[in-house]
Amino acid sequence: MPPSYYVGTARWRTQVHATVTVLLQRLAQSDPNAGALLERSGPLPRQLGPYWRQILRQAHVNQCFWCQHTMTANGATLEHVLPYQGSSWPKLSRLEQLLSLQLSHPLCNHGYRDWRRAQAPGRLTRMDGALIAIVRQAIADHPVFRLYAAARDHPDPWVSSS
Repeated sequence: MPPSYYVGTARWRTQVHATVTVLLQRLAQSDPNAGALLERSGPLPRQLGPYWRQILRQAHVNQCFWCQHTMTANGATLEHVLPYQGSSWPKLSRLEQLLSLQLSHPLCNHGYRDWRRAQAPGRLTRMDGALIAIVRQAIADHPVFRLYAAARDHPDPWVSSS
């Protein structure tokens, strides 16, 4: 049976919560890579390094977002559930972009792309809007994310950078 490509809010909330939990654990452990992810500004680069994949693998137990089957280290692609070429992607913050990524098998990734092409624009707009709202709520629920954003966007003028 092929995977369902419609992303329901309960499933998405579970995925985002699992990813946020791993990210918060790494921040609590003073993982410098986790802090660096949040301290950077601007959009995500087209190619991400392996660190975010590690977070997603840990959060989702090496399972494909779409079919839920186990993935090998080399058999996973980063899935832009909110399409990289879509109108909403450039409007998202860096953290919102990170939290909208999932791991999937390449075949499932292509299946999702094809599914999106076959959908009515209004349906995709509603689905994407609901997914973005869940990501934003997950960020709002954790003050540490707001603290990193504030520190990044408004550096302390009393702290020397040299």
